[in-house]
Amino acid sequence: MMFFHGVAVSKGVAIGPVFKPRLEVLGVGRDEVDDPEREIARFREALATARAQIESIIERLRDQGAETRLGILESQQMMFSDESLVKSVESGIREKHCTAEYAVSQVVDHFIETFNNIDDEYLRDRVADVHDLGDRLMRILLGKRESAVTRLERQSVIVAHDLPPSAAAQIDPSKVLGLATDVGGATSHTAIISRALEIPAVVGLGNLYRRAENGDMLILDGRKGIAVLNPSKELLERYRRVQSEELAQLQSLRELRDEPAETRDGFRIELAANIELLSEVDAVSTHGADGVGLYRTEFLFLNRDDLPGEEEQFEAYTVVARQLAPQPVVIRTVDIGGDKFLSHPDVPVEINPYLGCRAVRFSLSRPDTFRTQLRAVLRASATGNVHLMFPMISSLEELRQAKTILAECMEDLDEQRLPYDPDIEVGIMIEVPSAAILADQFAREVDFFSIGTNDLIQYTLAVDRSNPSLAYLYQPFHPAVLRLLKNIVDAGHNAGIWVGMCGEMAANPIAVPFLVGLGIDELSVSPVNVPLVKATIRAIDFRRAAMVAEELINLRHPDEILARLRRDLPSEIHRYIDLNGDEETPDMGDEPEPSPDVAETGR
Repeated sequence: MMFFHGVAVSKGVAIGPVFKPRLEVLGVGRDEVDDPEREIARFREALATARAQIESIIERLRDQGAETRLGILESQQMMFSDESLVKSVESGIREKHCTAEYAVSQVVDHFIETFNNIDDEYLRDRVADVHDLGDRLMRILLGKRESAVTRLERQSVIVAHDLPPSAAAQIDPSKVLGLATDVGGATSHTAIISRALEIPAVVGLGNLYRRAENGDMLILDGRKGIAVLNPSKELLERYRRVQSEELAQLQSLRELRDEPAETRDGFRIELAANIELLSEVDAVSTHGADGVGLYRTEFLFLNRDDLPGEEEQFEAYTVVARQLAPQPVVIRTVDIGGDKFLSHPDVPVEINPYLGCRAVRFSLSRPDTFRTQLRAVLRASATGNVHLMFPMISSLEELRQAKTILAECMEDLDEQRLPYDPDIEVGIMIEVPSAAILADQFAREVDFFSIGTNDLIQYTLAVDRSNPSLAYLYQPFHPAVLRLLKNIVDAGHNAGIWVGMCGEMAANPIAVPFLVGLGIDELSVSPVNVPLVKATIRAIDFRRAAMVAEELINLRHPDEILARLRRDLPSEIHRYIDLNGDEETPDMGDEPEPSPDVAETGR
């Protein structure tokens, strides 16, 4: 029995035999060629074949109704059309007189090094896209079959060093019990796919792939980020009981799909979903959300050497607006920094992009790009119930500049007689302490607030939450954070506007009663988290929650606040969060001390 610790990315418990896809390293040496143009022709033919393969997979998934997985493959389609990649390979062949496969390997290695040097976790996890692209081209050029990681004859837990995005998109959820990888993060494709399909998944397990053999029994705990290889009979029985209870409670949560997010004494909360890819739209309705509270538009701007045009953006926003109408869709203008436009020549790399030219600052520094997005959002507002939101506003001057450009865009559309909603609601994300402190002033100039707790907590406490050595300082229940939240909600309500929250705190069932007690109007969470948040809201009493919230504001220590929240949480919700791993790990009996290599993690 061996224990491995990684990063939990999709909740649930999986128990079953291991299936290991074969790990094959496609290395090539530098062989000189006499005819570079012939090698370029080979490369172009391989590129066309690769595109056709991806298109074939996309069509097959569409025929299967697997819309939730198309976004990943469509982003790969874009990468195969990346002119900088194509030109780099062809230049390498001409300059070095080398084979097409060697040139591909060199360019892919360079792209991977570039991605690995980026601070942003989401973009670092796109390394898997580049690996997958290179692997596909290399296999075609070398005449090797595509790696088949999903040909399962029986239900199994897939254990891989890393799961190629194209393979992850094709997994059969009826055969795959769980996903476990040695590498990867919370925003990797393995994580995105597993959450979309609600398959338990743990990444960053270090060396599980090397230790496991096909057919070995594996327990995968997607709540705590634990994998147990060849568990004892006693531990297996304990986890089977947990799994059975979890499935029963999951079914009870699903039964709430069509119920309102309303407290026992009738206080109604709008419970929306956060989405990023068009493929996630179906999950909004499936999980019973009241529309979209945060539509991240960054995916349109990544993995490309140009900027998306108005028509491309208009079409993407319209798909979501039409499909969810008349439910609201809050579209956030691009929240991205200069460091994230990898191939765009006019965007300088910043030393500290988190405090640099990102989000609305980037948009205001490039008014033409900003106008293109605002026009697309405005035009989409004629097709559904669209709201517009500006991220990372830190001053009234920034807000007023953004609104001025928005007004100019409306005038342009009027002149062109293009339809839009002239009464579109315009709001801001409150994620910077200056905006939280001056919330009363901002509230006079917008239609709504949406609190982004992820950044607000980091900036308030001066803590990088991705730094494991400082994790103990990242405290969502810090008294300073709670007071800022109360100030924001009160300022919004005093001005007659609604206040929502779209950060991770909104999805924490322990925090929900406090947020409800503050009188928050809307919570927006990942689609998969909607049922548990709804169950929590429906289990509490608003009047009592308001009294508890008032008490918590006056407490001085995060541990004291957290203990008070746990004590007041309804017992039926305690059962859910126990199973979701927010409390102690289920008893594992006498866990052996792992050897140094087994104890490694991918964190």
